[in-house]
Amino acid sequence: ARRGVLNIHPSPLPHGRGPDPVFWVFRNGERDTGVTVHLMDDGLDTGPILAQQRMAVPDEMDAVTLERHLFEIGARMAARLAPRMLAGAAVFSPQDDLAATYQPAPAVRDWIFSPLLPAAWAWRFVQGVAPLHGPLAVQSGGKLIPVRRAIAWGEDGEPPDTLPSK
Repeated sequence: ARRGVLNIHPSPLPHGRGPDPVFWVFRNGERDTGVTVHLMDDGLDTGPILAQQRMAVPDEMDAVTLERHLFEIGARMAARLAPRMLAGAAVFSPQDDLAATYQPAPAVRDWIFSPLLPAAWAWRFVQGVAPLHGPLAVQSGGKLIPVRRAIAWGEDGEPPDTLPSK
């Protein structure tokens, strides 16, 4: 491509380089994220940035919905910037490699969490990634207990006596 190739990446680069940054938002308990439009180069998510927008991660948003939302924002940003790109007048900012983070595609161990972690983090993680249908489990007493979804959490109190079947 004479003017380059733009990529819409669902993280605020250089933070969140890698193939599945939205999963890692939930895994790492991050409360904000963003989307970046950048020029592709030979590296993975390393090209200069044309535009970026940050946002808080709403509690009710799961990974599928969040990723779709970020790509929609990124597509609108790229559409507004395309005329400058085509005219050769786009202004790019280099990424700070010293501030970069990279996460690989999630491995099985990345879907497992401890019951000793804060309840709010566990609830957000399960709510966020359950729609991805990975091998989500809690590790307790040396056993892996499969988890399908999170029902609720609270600072105090006992779990309900009965749980819904779905």
